[in-house]
Amino acid sequence: MPGVGNAEHLLFMPLLFATGPGSELQRPLAVVVIGGLFTSTVLTLILLPTLYAWLEGRSEGQTQLADNDHIGEEHA
Repeated sequence: MPGVGNAEHLLFMPLLFATGPGSELQRPLAVVVIGGLFTSTVLTLILLPTLYAWLEGRSEGQTQLADNDHIGEEHA
């Protein structure tokens, strides 16, 4: 549901740009919430899949090396 995540970012924009009474209290909260939503989105959609693919590639490489070691032992 990527649309929901984008909508949440947009819902906090009025708090960020408000200039009325009480806005000096709402602005820091809006900055923290928008930053947290952005950071969690980036981590979930970019960093975690990249890290998973990298670790999966490393484990496949180690499995292939282990398989090659056993092949050499059978012929010796």
